[in-house]
Amino acid sequence: MQDIIAFNDALYLALQKMYDHAHELYSRMSAFQPNVELVANCFLSKEYPSLHPFQNDSRQELWEALCDTGWNSLYDTGVTRSLYLPQNLEVSFEEFIGMDCKPDNWNERLDQKLTKDLHLINAFHNLLDHTNFALTDFIFCREFDLEYSINYTEKATHKNEQL
Repeated sequence: MQDIIAFNDALYLALQKMYDHAHELYSRMSAFQPNVELVANCFLSKEYPSLHPFQNDSRQELWEALCDTGWNSLYDTGVTRSLYLPQNLEVSFEEFIGMDCKPDNWNERLDQKLTKDLHLINAFHNLLDHTNFALTDFIFCREFDLEYSINYTEKATHKNEQL
């Protein structure tokens, strides 16, 4: 239980950092480039978790296979859905992590009595129920990779003028 709680807390903090930084970046970029779009994603660290009780040379290779979005297409956007700005500008952080509704606990597939007060976020549920990760694969992870993509479009107009 302690590892589940610690993972959920670390995941929450990583997503909060991603959400805040994405909004800050978007605000700065959109001030001088009006047609900008920012996409933010959070992934489990590419390094095999040092807290995992099983440590050997083949574990890093297994971890890389699990985190390979080419093989694991359900992990393509990371631990949860992508954050798109400006489309999701009005989405609160609580809504983004799925904690804006009751019950505020994404503990499906876990012992309901034992986990009823854990307030597991949607990204926890996504990893457990929608990717190829087993609970014991990811609960020892405390480091995350945050990725931001910035796209913009520029409109140009050309008039054909005849001489």
